[in-house]
Amino acid sequence: MKKQVIEETLKKIKREKIEPTPKWQFELKNFSVWAIVAILIVSGGVASGLLIYFSLGMSQEFFSLGEGRRWIFLWHFFPRFWLLILSIFFFLAFLVFRQTKHGYRYGTWLISAGLISLVIFIGSALYFSNKSEWTHECFCNSVPYYKELSFDREKVWSRPDIGFLGGKVLTVEENNLNLEDLVGTVWYVKLDDGVYISRRINLMPEMMIKIMGVKEAENIFRAEEIKPWSGRGKRKSPSTICPQISF
Repeated sequence: MKKQVIEETLKKIKREKIEPTPKWQFELKNFSVWAIVAILIVSGGVASGLLIYFSLGMSQEFFSLGEGRRWIFLWHFFPRFWLLILSIFFFLAFLVFRQTKHGYRYGTWLISAGLISLVIFIGSALYFSNKSEWTHECFCNSVPYYKELSFDREKVWSRPDIGFLGGKVLTVEENNLNLEDLVGTVWYVKLDDGVYISRRINLMPEMMIKIMGVKEAENIFRAEEIKPWSGRGKRKSPSTICPQISF
């Protein structure tokens, strides 16, 4: 029976003129699959580095807020886009790794742990070598709509509609102050009796501050809490959201 099957197979090969696939084609395919895995892992590492960069940048602002505002802050400013991108690269890398020559031998958890470790390692290396910040600046200048998807401190304090307003003090009176925000708009800020003003600052013109409160009308804001922009609130002009760099 076995001999008959072999003979029939040989006849079919001769009849249909079937030729064996060259070894180099298998090697090329295997190399291509590994190249794709490597590209996906590196891309995931870049996304991981940016996620670390944004998350650590957010932490200073996050922990300076009261409990009630932290959830508002996270909802509006957490870099969900990069978490999604990272998840997509991870999922694709997992699927492609399964197509490698020996990918089927490894379990799901082992592959996942290996990929996660590599992505976090690359992301951390990029962050601590300041390459994540460099990547962020490059994307700002070359990728359309990237600015809208990235986290930046100035963006946080340019959202009076959700209670975050930052800028330079112009004048200070007993129950109010005038403030020029980060895009040049002048605001009338009410200082009610219950407003909390950080002990680290003494409100005066030219001081950079952060205000949490409620937007009551066009260019009118009621302050609930005032903190220094940095340090003791001395004049420090914020950088542009995405600095221009030359290549």
